[in-house]
Amino acid sequence: MYTDNEMLKFLHQQCGHRYGVPNTVPEFNNAIYTDWTVTSQRQGEKYLSNLKTAANKCYELGMDDEAAYEVLTHNGYEAQDVKTLIAMRTQQNKQRPVLASKYEDIAHNIEALATDLSPDDFLATITSNNMTRLSSREEINVYDIVRRLKHCVSNPELTSKNSTVRIAHNMRSLMSDLHTIIKPFVEEELEISQLSAMVKSASTTIISTGRDNIYSTFDGQEACKVDLQNKTCNCDRFRNGVFAKIGIPCEHIVLAHRKYSDEGKQETFQQSIEEIVAQARRMA
Repeated sequence: MYTDNEMLKFLHQQCGHRYGVPNTVPEFNNAIYTDWTVTSQRQGEKYLSNLKTAANKCYELGMDDEAAYEVLTHNGYEAQDVKTLIAMRTQQNKQRPVLASKYEDIAHNIEALATDLSPDDFLATITSNNMTRLSSREEINVYDIVRRLKHCVSNPELTSKNSTVRIAHNMRSLMSDLHTIIKPFVEEELEISQLSAMVKSASTTIISTGRDNIYSTFDGQEACKVDLQNKTCNCDRFRNGVFAKIGIPCEHIVLAHRKYSDEGKQETFQQSIEEIVAQARRMA
């Protein structure tokens, strides 16, 4: 029985003698196997890193999952690897807290307050800390809208199907009128939060506390604690207003959410890469 090295030497002698091949045959040993493994691993890491970079670029350009898939596979990336990365990214995005950035994101909170609170309590809530600076006429209109909404909800005619549809249409019309009055004030607060976060971003330190979705921010003057899961902050602007009830984020929540989103992107792609590697190993 010949060993691998002996067979290699025998074949080399026969072929080398015929074709003038130099007599330098490498022997099989652990070093050769190790070198091949390291090279293969490095090539795999480079491939996955390139895939991650290319996918990031696709999403930065505003592509959806389908468009990103087409672009990535067209550029030579394995279809299964791309599918795994997209699936992991989608799953991670579902688990992230969603932050209100426009009025439509929190309109349902306004409607819930309007139907749950009395007209007096609703007015007191939305005008607390001068968030909505309503004129006297606007206050009267808001009071009347909420009063009529309460009547719709408690209307005894709701037992009839036809009357239910009619009342629902009335409620929708009243809600639309309510949004028309309140929307400008809420959008102003949302814009202030976004602009303040932009101004403070360079000077604010944001640190994860090690607990899920809890962050500490410090801008050199004020230290705040942000709970992204519940979208709360202990800063004066948030605590003294109606932000929590309506769902308006302060600038510290906006900054923490940006930090969380960046970390989430890194974690998503890292998990995607690990999943791709695991699948490759199972197929090997």
